[in-house]
Parts: sequence; structure tokens; C-alpha cells
Amino acid sequence: MNYKKKWPAIGVVLVVVFIASIKLVGFLSSQPPTDVRFPERSDAPTVVLKDFKFQEKERLVTYAADKRTRVSMRIELNDGGTAMVEFTNGKPVRLTQYFPPPAPDSAVNGGNLPDATAPPVVSDPRLEPLSERKVMRVSEFKADGISVAIQHTYLINGALKEVAVRTPEDNLLVTVFRDDLSGVERIQTFDKATGLLKSERVFNADGSVAALLGEVKSSYSSQPKQDFYLPDGKIWRSIFFSSYDVAISDFAADGITVKQTTTYGYGDVSVTTYDTTGNKQYSRGFSTNGSISVTYFDGNAKQSIVQRWVKLDTADTTITPDRIGVMNGDYVLQQVSEYMPDGYSVKRDVLFYPGGKVIKSVELRPNGNYSPRTLKVFREDGSLDRVDDVSYGQVTKSTPMPAGPNKVRETLTSEMTRVTPLLPGPNPDKSDMPRLTKKQLQYSFD
Repeated sequence: MNYKKKWPAIGVVLVVVFIASIKLVGFLSSQPPTDVRFPERSDAPTVVLKDFKFQEKERLVTYAADKRTRVSMRIELNDGGTAMVEFTNGKPVRLTQYFPPPAPDSAVNGGNLPDATAPPVVSDPRLEPLSERKVMRVSEFKADGISVAIQHTYLINGALKEVAVRTPEDNLLVTVFRDDLSGVERIQTFDKATGLLKSERVFNADGSVAALLGEVKSSYSSQPKQDFYLPDGKIWRSIFFSSYDVAISDFAADGITVKQTTTYGYGDVSVTTYDTTGNKQYSRGFSTNGSISVTYFDGNAKQSIVQRWVKLDTADTTITPDRIGVMNGDYVLQQVSEYMPDGYSVKRDVLFYPGGKVIKSVELRPNGNYSPRTLKVFREDGSLDRVDDVSYGQVTKSTPMPAGPNKVRETLTSEMTRVTPLLPGPNPDKSDMPRLTKKQLQYSFD
């Protein structure tokens, strides 16, 4: 075979193919662009996926013939429940919520659940009928299509649990029935603007009043207050909801003498205990950093001693048994302050080394003022290291002790190291703080 003659022939063919390809591309690019359009919306429901915060799997929306006006909407919730929304002229008029379907019966197949290795069964919500599902709530909307006008809530057995209607003032009036169908459990009114509970009357099984929630009015504002009653009609607890804290008062059997108050404020949560005559004895403050403070009061209700307790750090190997002081459960003293008779000015402030036994420093304020003051600094063996005279933040005189151990110690009163049970107490994170109930007064399906 003559290869010298074959290679030029192949080259000519490749050149021809290349030129033809260029012309074909040019021809195609010179054609007018195709008019690309999305197909018209079909009659099948449109799937809408919402943000995770809505706790929904999906929404299936059905439209009218104009492909724009909503006729119905089926919402599948993450908890297995289902909600159906009916529209009139594109506005919601009714919301029906269904309980989740019952869990698979573990007694089937000899008490065993389906094989966990089997592929999951994917069902189409549109094919699942709701006729066998239990209705949880039916809400009918006002003309605006978002505000609840009437609402009925049911138990899983089909019994009526709540009925909600609008009052002439447009607040939501809710009647709650007992689960055993024996009567009314409570009557509530929710504020039309905020949805917060503004009044409530709770009944015992015999029809007597168990609790009342109303408003305490002052010249500046109105704050909710809830009272709880004993069978004899005397108050045993009151909760006051102010704009900045929640205060709980527990009363003695007379319904008048305060036994204990619990306050959830901006900062710590505090519990104050009173004696049988209603005078303050001590209070415990629970901080989010884990420390607990105890304040003791004198006969004039003035604070006299304030302790700060911290959990003993069992992982700290430097805290040997001989350095562990007074124990209060798992806690040891970190600091203790002695107050002047006025209850405001500190007379003596004592700081401990870790372990709560060895004193680290003592600050003396003879006049109860921050300046002048005397600061005693102690070594880790407990002996005095130096004495500083301080005025307006400046050390005016410092008197050091000779090197080596000495016998100079600070003497504390038994009241300063007094042990009062720290726990149980409220959660410092305020997760157990009483809160006003809130009702959903509006629904949005956009």
C-alpha cells in the first residue's frame, strides 16, 4: 500500500468536513430564536414548600379555572397532622386541622414493627382520604380572611374541648370544657391586639373558683395579676405579671401572711422566705453562672449578711481536703459580706481562696463608705501578708508582714458562715417562669 498517496487524501477530507461544520453552525445561528414558554399551570395541585420555621412538609394548592384564584389548600405538617383551607373568591374562609394518623400497631406481626431495612413507603397526600382522620380544630375567618371569628377545638375522642368567639370589643372569648365532659374548666379572654391572655376564671370540679386572672390598674399602667384559691376561698398564691418581672407570692393558711416570694427579674431569679409573722428571714438568688447568693435580714428587714456560694471544683487538684471549708451540699463559700445597720453599706467584705476555707482578702469599711477603707491580703497558708490603706482607689499606705508564716487571722461570726439549704430552687434560665398564655388570632396562608 502506498502510504505517501493516502495521507494527503485524508487531509483533504478533514478540511472539507471542517469547512462544512463551520457553515452549518453559521446557518443555525442565523435562524430566528425559538419562543420558549413555560407550559400553562395544569389542573394538578401546585406544591409549595415553606421555610423550616413553619414546621410544614408541603402545601398542595388547588386553583380555579383562571389558574390564579385559590380554591383549596392542603398542608401536611411535620408532626403528621394535616390542615385543609377552604377559600371563597380567593380568601380563606375555613381552616380544618386534623390529628396525625395513629402510630403503627406494634402488636401486628407478633409484636414486631415492620422491617427497618425495608425501603420506606412514600404515599401521595392527595390520595390519602381525611374521612377517617380525627378533627382537631375548625376555624372560621372574618371577612379579612386572616382573623379568627369562630373556632372549635376537639379532643382525639371527638369531644368538644374549646369554643372561641369574638366579643363586642373584638377580643377572643374562649370557653374550655373538662376532658371528662363534666362541665366548664375555664373561661378566658385574649387581647385582640396581642393575643395574650388578659382575663381568666378557672373552676374546680364542683364549680367553685380555683383561680382568677385580671388586671391591677395604677395611675400609669395596668398589669395582669392571677390569684389561686383554696377550697375555703382563701388565696394561697398570687402571680403578678409586670412589664419587667414576674413575682409569685405564696401565703399561709390565713390567705394573708406571706410565706415565700419568687421573683423572675431581668437578672437573677430570687426566692425570699418569711417567718410566721410575715417578716423577711433570708433570700436566695440563683444566677446563670451557677453561683447562689444568700441574703439574711435583721429584725428591721434590712440585709445584714450576704453570702455567695459556688460549686466545689472537684477537678482542681490544688483544692486539698484541708482547704475545703463549710460545705452546703456541693457548694462552698466564695465571698461573704457584712452590712451596716442601714442595710445598704458594706461593713466588711471577705473573699476566700478556692475551697472556701482559707481567707484571701478582707476589706474593712469602718464608716460604710467605699473610701477610705482598709484591705487585708492573706497568703495561701492563711497568714496575713500585708495591710493596705486605700483612699479613692489609691493605696496611701502599705504595711507588709515579715516573711514566713504568722498567726494573724481574721475571725468570722457564725452568722457569716451560716448554712441555709440552697436547693431546690427555680431554674436560673427562667424556663419555669410563669407566662401568660397566648392565642393565635390570625392565620396567613401566603
